[in-house]
Formats: sequence, structure tokens, C-alpha cells
Amino acid sequence: MTSAWLPAVPAMVAAALLAILPGLVVALCAGFRRFGALGVAPLLSAGVIGVSGVAAPFFGMEWALATLAVGTFVASAFMALARWIGRGAHESPWTLKAGVSSTLAPSITWSTVVGLLVSALIIGVRCIYVFGSPHYVSQTADNIFHLNAIRYILDYRNASSLNLGAADGGSASFYPGAWHDLVSLVVISTGASIPAAVAASNVVIAAILWPLSAIYASRTFFGRGYIVDLCAGVLAASFTAFPFMNLDWGVLYPNFYGMSLVLALIALARIMLQKLRAARAVPLVLAIILGTAGITLVHPNTILTAMVAVVPLVAARLVRVASKEAIHSRRVVQIYRWALPVVFAAAAVCVWILLRPFPISSYTITWPPFENPAQATGEYLLSAYGGSMAGFAAAMPALVGLVTFGLRKPWRWLGVSYLLWGLLFVTVASADPSPVRAFLTGGWYDDAHRVAAGSVTVCLLLGVGAFRHVLASVQRRIRQSANVDSLRIARAVPHVVGAFVVVAAILLGQSTNVPEAANAAGKNYNLSAGSPLMSADEFHLYEELPDFVPRGDVIANNPWDGSAWAYMVSGTKVLFPHVLSRSSPEAITLAERLNKAASDPTVCEAVRRLHAYYAINSDELIYLPGNPQNSKYPGIAGLDHSPGFSLVASIGQNRLYMVNACGTPN
Repeated sequence: MTSAWLPAVPAMVAAALLAILPGLVVALCAGFRRFGALGVAPLLSAGVIGVSGVAAPFFGMEWALATLAVGTFVASAFMALARWIGRGAHESPWTLKAGVSSTLAPSITWSTVVGLLVSALIIGVRCIYVFGSPHYVSQTADNIFHLNAIRYILDYRNASSLNLGAADGGSASFYPGAWHDLVSLVVISTGASIPAAVAASNVVIAAILWPLSAIYASRTFFGRGYIVDLCAGVLAASFTAFPFMNLDWGVLYPNFYGMSLVLALIALARIMLQKLRAARAVPLVLAIILGTAGITLVHPNTILTAMVAVVPLVAARLVRVASKEAIHSRRVVQIYRWALPVVFAAAAVCVWILLRPFPISSYTITWPPFENPAQATGEYLLSAYGGSMAGFAAAMPALVGLVTFGLRKPWRWLGVSYLLWGLLFVTVASADPSPVRAFLTGGWYDDAHRVAAGSVTVCLLLGVGAFRHVLASVQRRIRQSANVDSLRIARAVPHVVGAFVVVAAILLGQSTNVPEAANAAGKNYNLSAGSPLMSADEFHLYEELPDFVPRGDVIANNPWDGSAWAYMVSGTKVLFPHVLSRSSPEAITLAERLNKAASDPTVCEAVRRLHAYYAINSDELIYLPGNPQNSKYPGIAGLDHSPGFSLVASIGQNRLYMVNACGTPN
């Protein structure tokens, strides 16, 4: 870690505690133990954070650490009560049926620790390299909203996802806010700047939450074993589609947070479909509900990501239950085993149809295809997204798993899920816009980057399963020999193979497309003079705004020149806090004719109504030159040559003016 990151260490610690501790308390009250509790803790924490943010305004509570503490207490109390009702308070957590060597209380072994540490170290170092400095920001359009939304939460102490849409300058509307809620709590608890809190939180999400979720899910599906822990940890650091692509394109911070948790939710669904006593399942059901609510409030399309794995799993369960004629049994446990998959399947159909950001009929408004089907297929099979080199460390284990493992009972559902992700990616990357394409991939905005990230969940599980299956086959063959020396060799195989896998996968994965993806992502994080949105000069001018602009006044601006972030940096309101801000007629008047304030009475009328007695003008580069949207603000240009404006402050090519033509603020 470079010296520039040392001041961000308290923010990282705070982010880790906030992202894990609330869920850990809830998990313990629900009956999870040891690594089971730790594995589901980030998922349940997202639920507590997101739901607490939504619930707080209804109880007259401001967003603060105390609000999160109350939410944690309430969720824990419900879990403890449900566990007591199920008479499980004095018992160990539920044990899965024979054949699945995993419980909700798996132990923490040396390989678990090594797997987590290796993954955390690789991903953490990569992320620090990508971000460059904790004070840098991703110079991308979506990040304008994300950072301003955090400032909005801090200013109004309202973290409700039902209200967060107002951060773009319009009225209150729904926007999934759990990621923003988490980062705002880091700012509140440490006093870190918003960029530093964002960087610290994202390092924790990528380097800690994602490996935890990956290893927990792998152990849930494949049981305890050296190879499971080590392969899951190494493979988690070997994909480019996640986490690095989500830190580059967009930027997709809510998707990034949700994707780090989705494997834990899939693991809970797997456990739920096992042979459990219905009475003891109540806390598990509540945990799934809380986790589902959490990732929905992080980003709704993570639910769709989970469904691509869960629906085939449910279908496989239905087939097995029907083959045993469980539906003809009147025993409660058999009804439970049959009814639950049916409910899951019905809910999946409804969610897939309803959970999309736009109707299927609007299939022409999203991202177009960019390659032919053959190229898209090659990208998917070789994990070579975005035209990068092949990611053999990530792709080859998944392909081996598909052939040797994913096409066999009881793991065919995993192979089906892999093929479904392939269908989704090839469709979004190569198919022309149509209702069919919108139905399949509209939940991800028809965005290939989001779909590619989702495929990582199944590819990772297939890769871990492949190593587990191959190792088990080798061990069985050796043990068939009566030779004592062969038996000793068999016992040493896990250690030897585990060490080989860790070293080979690290060398292969970290020398091919992973560094390439990190380099590409790192180009977006800077504060240089030629930054696409906000330069260091602009940042420093925005820091000084509270010294010049009275509290309550609004600054007219062209958001495409970086001034939308003046609100994030200073807390001073700007007229257009996003490049896609919803505009009132008065705001449009200022965007088009503010520089005519001395001669156009309608301009001053709009200035007075909006209290926009200040304006920012920049001669630096405009974001996305040539985009017709950034030319809709001619009234903000040329203020230095327009009568009725006085210069208040300037740094470099960036200037703050007062609109003297319209009088002085009341």
C-alpha cells in the first residue's frame, strides 16, 4: 500500500465493519455459526442497511450509525424469535442431507484462511492500483449521480431508496441506494471525504466481501476441502468481468456491490432446497428474505443474476422430488420439499417479467449489439470480454467443469446455468434490438458488461467443482490400490494439488487479461488537467464554493463540464447535478439564455425563482465531445463577455460568477 492510502485505512476498517458486523450479529441470532455466519454476514448486512434506510423516514429517524444499530437490533430480534419458535435455540444449526458435506456452521480451516488471504491480497492490490489514489474519482457519467447521491444522503440524512432518485435534481423517486447508504455511513463514522470513502468501500467490497461470498458458496455446494477453499479464493481473483469491469464501465458501483453478494444468496437457496425440518426453516427463510431485500436495494438486476442459477437448481429439485412421488405423501416434510420449489419457480417467472427498468416494447432505447455471434461465443467461452486476451485461468476450469462435472447428476443444473449465461451474453452482444432480446437481457439494460459480470457466478462454481471432481477421482483411483505407499500418496494429493492450483492459477491469471483489465479501469480514475469531467483545478474551486456562495443559493452550470460535482465536493447546490437531470422550465431558461440576463427579463425571473444568483463557467474540455446533449447549455457559456456578471473566484480556466443583472439575493 502506497503512502497515499494510509489516511484511507480508517475508512477501510469502517467499511469492513459496517459491511459485515450487522449481518454477523443477525446471522448468529438466526443460528448460523463459524464460517457459516461469516459467509452470509455481508449479504445480511446489505439487507439491514438497505431496509433500515427505507424504514427510517417512516419512524422519523435520520440516517446515522444509531439508525443502523436499531435496524440491526430489530432484525436480530426477529431472527432470535423465529429460531426460538422453531425450537432451535439450544441446537446446532440445520444439517444438510447426506451427501452434501456442508452445514450452516462450517468450520474455519487453514485453507479457508489462506484462500481468503490470497484472494484479498491479489484483488486488494489490483484495486489500489486501479484507483490510484483514494482522492481520485471515476471520470464516468454514472459516477456523477453516485457521488452526488452520497452527498444528498449526508445533507438530508435520508438514505431511503424510495427517495434517492431526487439526487438528480428532480422529485423523490426510487433508486436502489444500499451502496450509497454504506458509503455515507463510512463518511459519517470517519469524516473521510466522499471520494476517499468510495475508494475505501470499494476495496473492501472487492477484496473481502466478494471472496467471502465465493468461498462460502463453494463450500455450501461442494463441501469442506482444501481444494474448495483454495480454488474458490484464487478463481475469485482471476476474472476480469468481475470485479474489474464493474469498476471501469459505467461506473457500475451498485451492480458491483450486489454482484459481490449474489453467490451467498444462491448458496442459501441451495440450503433451503435440502431436506430440512420445516419448523427449523423459519430463520433460514427470514435470512433469505432479508438477503433478497438487501441485494434488491443494492441493485434489482442482481436478483435476476441469482435467478439464472437458482431457477435451474429449483427445476432439478422438482424433477427429483417428482421422481420420488413426494407429492403423494401427506407428511409435512414432504409437502415442504415439494411446495417450496413450486413457489420459487412461480416467483421466478413473475420476477423475470416484472423486474426490468423499461418495458419490453422499449427495446430500441438501450445498448446496441457490437459483434457477431461467433465473436460473442468466443468471448464467453474464453472469458475474453471487451476484446481482451483470453482469460485461461478463469475460462478453462469452467469449461472442464462443464464437460466433466456439469453434465452429470446432480449437477446438470449448473451446466444448464452456464449455457443460459452463454445464451444471454451472445444475445446481448450480437442480436439486433427486438422484443426477444429485451425479454432476455432487458433486466440488465441490454448491457453486455452487466451480463458478463453475472456469468462469473456460475463459471466460478463450475471451476471449483471441476477441481473438486478431478481431485476426488484421482484419490479414488489411488485408494483402489492395496499398496500402503499408494495410500500415503493419496493423503498427500490434496496438499500437492492445492499448492499447484494456487501457484499455477495465480501465475496464469495475473499475467494475462487481469492486469489488462486493471490497466483499462485505472485510466478512468484521475484528477489530471485533461480529465474528462473534473480536473484538480475544478476540484479546488469547488472546495472553496462555501466561502463565496451563501447557503441556500444555487449555482447555474453545465453539468457536462464537471460542475455537476461541485455539489458532491462542497455541498453547495447546483442547478444541474447530473448530465441527465430532470429540468424545470425555469432551469431550461437558464441553460439556454442565462448569459442574456441583462437584456431578457424572463431570465431574471427564473434566477429569482430558483435562487440561482451564481454560475460556473469552464473553458476546460467538455465530457464526450460531440454528444448533442452537452450543447444544450449555451446560456452558461461566455459569461466573461456578458454584461451583468461579476467574477467572484477563479482557478485555472474555471470561474465562478455572480449574476448582478438580477439584483442581489434576498
